[in-house]
Amino acid sequence: MKAHLTYLSKTGITRKYASEIDALLRANQVESIMQNIHDANPADAGEADLVLLGAWCHGLFIVLQHPDK
Repeated sequence: MKAHLTYLSKTGITRKYASEIDALLRANQVESIMQNIHDANPADAGEADLVLLGAWCHGLFIVLQHPDK
């Protein structure tokens, strides 16, 4: 199984979570590629069985939340 993990991190927290998920996938024998969205290759995601996206959000805690542009 192949996984492609793409993240966008402003303060480093999302990158930290992406790194932990990547380590968990690898520990379970899943071939994983972790890339910043600015460095990501769409072809890698097209070959993956599992695609994970992570980004920071704008808005209030419960309402008006939306991902970064």
